[in-house]
Amino acid sequence: MGEYVIRPASLGDDYLTISIKLTDDIITHDTIRELDKPIGAELGPRLQIGNDEFTSLQEINDWYVKELMNRVWEIMAHPKFCNWTNM
Repeated sequence: MGEYVIRPASLGDDYLTISIKLTDDIITHDTIRELDKPIGAELGPRLQIGNDEFTSLQEINDWYVKELMNRVWEIMAHPKFCNWTNM
């Protein structure tokens, strides 16, 4: 859990897709928009997921992926959590 892959998105040159493995059976796919990307650049200086902005892929790892996984683990640790995939 928590592994992720970032790859080019089919939306265009200014977009990436991040796929995050939340559980063994659940993978989420989110769009990263590269803002202010110069022509020919490999990566834009500002990255946006939803309303959140980041300045690097490392920052996405530290502030987006890790926080998302912390919430997933909190939910799964709750006594009323029911894992439907194991039923």
